[in-house]
Amino acid sequence: MNFTQRLLTGCGSLALASGMAVSVTPEASAASTTVSTTSTAAYAAGEFQCGPNNWIGRLVPENPPGGANFHYACVRHDACYSAGSTTSRATCDSAFRNRMYNACTAAGKGATCKRIADVYYWAVRGAGRFYYKGSGLNN
Repeated sequence: MNFTQRLLTGCGSLALASGMAVSVTPEASAASTTVSTTSTAAYAAGEFQCGPNNWIGRLVPENPPGGANFHYACVRHDACYSAGSTTSRATCDSAFRNRMYNACTAAGKGATCKRIADVYYWAVRGAGRFYYKGSGLNN
């Protein structure tokens, strides 16, 4: 399965499940946030990955062709969404996009990589409300 097919079945499924239209629109980045709750056991169990911890998550690549390695951004985003987090969902999602943009820059990737990061960002903005477990605002 090529990247486009995986993206359409992975993030596209998230978008369809939430009734969201995915578009790639550059926006100003919000300040990054720090989340101190990372569960090693949860990470080892596969709970921290790109995409939700279900069949959809297996369709979302952490290192998509044309993109960069988004593993760190995904792990931090999952930690931000976890039960111990007090960070709002919107702040978690903005930090997620910033980390993916930083991964693109560090890998020497350009606009294509950032467009892929935007697709991931808009997928979590559209469907993330179903997966957010933190005590912050689920916005």
